[in-house]
Amino acid sequence: MPYGFGWFLGDDRGYRVTEHGGSSGTDLLRLPDKRLTVIVLTNLGVPVFVREVRGADAEAIARAVVGLYDPALLAPQMLTPKLDPNPALTRQLFGALREMANGTESPLVVPALLAWIHDHESADSLHRFAGLLQGARFEFLGHDVPHHALRYFGADIAGIYYYRMVTDRGTFVRTFWLTHDQKIANTFQTRE
Repeated sequence: MPYGFGWFLGDDRGYRVTEHGGSSGTDLLRLPDKRLTVIVLTNLGVPVFVREVRGADAEAIARAVVGLYDPALLAPQMLTPKLDPNPALTRQLFGALREMANGTESPLVVPALLAWIHDHESADSLHRFAGLLQGARFEFLGHDVPHHALRYFGADIAGIYYYRMVTDRGTFVRTFWLTHDQKIANTFQTRE
């Protein structure tokens, strides 16, 4: 995620986001295209390095408030699975993900993303990810069209797809950023 003078700059559900959180349980989330700002202040935060204690997740609270304001902005992990409008595309996306995890170059992935994976991911981490994908179940959550010019690895993004990925090691939300010709320009997952 890009960073500018203390602000994390990114994209959420196809809209530009400016955000900054604090270790004491605070978050300031702005969606300038929607003219919306949410500020969450708690004293229940826990430093990241303290894993045994759970505090307030101010960022999750801010994103839930945004979703209450406009349901189209609901965080992907809060979406309910729906009927997949394009099961063939879903099979292609997760097939390409498996190919990447197995170290195979997929024609469905933009070359710059393949190069980044080659340069930044170890064979061991790819092997662990391939194991995670074994027996995984995928549920379609939704699709967004960017509401501003969005580029990644030099490719224009035409659609953002969200899936719930249920594995024996946990449940994740897998996001794919696709180009106009439905190639993967970015993909990432967050634990649900």
